[in-house]
Amino acid sequence: MPDGVFCIDFGSAFTKVSLRRARRTNSDLVTMPDEAEELEICVPSAAVADYSSGQPRYTFGRAATGRRAEGLIKPRPNWKKELFAAASGTSAASPSAPIYRPRTRVEWLILSKEFRQLAGKYQVAEADLLNLRRLVVDAISLTIPQQYLPPPPDPSADVQRLAVEFFRWLRKTSLDACAAHSPAIENPKDWPARITVPAFAPEHELEQHPGTARLIAAVKEAGWVLHAERPVVSEPYANVIGILTQGSNCTRVADMFKNGLLITSLKKPESYPTYRVVVVDVGAFTTDFAVLTLQTGGEMLLLSDVEFDTRTLSVPLGISHLDDSVLEVINPEHAKFMRDGRAADWVKFRHDLYERRQPSFVIQASRDAIGTGPEMDRIQDALANFENQLGEALSQFLATIDDCGFKELILTGGGCALPGNQKAIIAAAQKGRSPFRKVHLPACKLPKPTLLTTKDQIVTPLEAQLQRGGTALGGTSAFFEMIA
Repeated sequence: MPDGVFCIDFGSAFTKVSLRRARRTNSDLVTMPDEAEELEICVPSAAVADYSSGQPRYTFGRAATGRRAEGLIKPRPNWKKELFAAASGTSAASPSAPIYRPRTRVEWLILSKEFRQLAGKYQVAEADLLNLRRLVVDAISLTIPQQYLPPPPDPSADVQRLAVEFFRWLRKTSLDACAAHSPAIENPKDWPARITVPAFAPEHELEQHPGTARLIAAVKEAGWVLHAERPVVSEPYANVIGILTQGSNCTRVADMFKNGLLITSLKKPESYPTYRVVVVDVGAFTTDFAVLTLQTGGEMLLLSDVEFDTRTLSVPLGISHLDDSVLEVINPEHAKFMRDGRAADWVKFRHDLYERRQPSFVIQASRDAIGTGPEMDRIQDALANFENQLGEALSQFLATIDDCGFKELILTGGGCALPGNQKAIIAAAQKGRSPFRKVHLPACKLPKPTLLTTKDQIVTPLEAQLQRGGTALGGTSAFFEMIA
């Protein structure tokens, strides 16, 4: 098998692909300027399905972000959530329901109030009238039976087909980007791929999770060959490794893990025998938590000696869930406008209402901006509730993990760019614990940072490509071959 390897970080909002040309070369994010929307590495995962010819025809990438729902044109945002829901059986097709035939003229007659009045004129008892009605309806139903709808299409089959087509498109797009790269990347079509998936199960059980199994099946059918030894790795685990190594695959531990506080612990193990990193990634579908702890025993370590105590968890709580909560509390015409909206509309909507906390979009039908008056109060309540849910989920995750003095906190993912989410996560991570020596925050579009450096804590901005591409970089790391 070649030493070159791809990693697919399939996110609900964006997908990132990285590559490693050989075992000890640095990992790089694949740039796709024609299709990516952010940093030339973030390819929209959104799809648009055209049902006008019966079988759906799909559009992906940048072209999919500019289409609104119209007739048989249906945007399919956040379909990763559908894929995993289908795997759990929650999207199974419902049994077909009967279509009751329309009433005949005779039935309208005997069921009319005029017929009841006629029966009263001839002193027909109420029970006899009811029996007569039943007799007539049953007799007519023998010759004109009710009909049944054909079984509805299985939505799980629909989203599985969408997944196959997306990963087929992604493979072609990635290989085209490799072909256009300078210097040339040789034979990438022969390289295996690793997929990052939510940590809905322990690392050694990830492949057996129903959602992961469906994802693997789609990727294989699309033409990708999966890595033989480790085809999948959890998103939070890959994210930590990607950020700590920043793509380095050097054989010396001090070169591979040269970023953050870890290098201090490796160089001065007698002073810092325990190191810990906590990473929180808020995505569109899940929030991922990871805690990696290294015990040096006060001794210098070789790369082969590095063994982290690893705790990971993904919870189905992401920005798409916040979107759903907000749609429930805004005015119905505003909610319909957003449900039918383009993916690009959602980018503006979130920036205006979630980050800047200001109204967004003037709806022509009502001439109202979304988020004015009492509507903004309801949106603020939804945001506060989501922040509380993030804090509670993190508190539960950390509850069974002892504190550590020499540690750092890293926030990644698009959802961590929201100031309210940042504050909630930092507060939950530090509650009842010693302060983090270092906190890495994603770039925020607001001028004022949510946390400032103090004498006890250094606050640094996280490089944009690491914030969005750390998981993909980590997925190609030689570290995973080393510990396999």
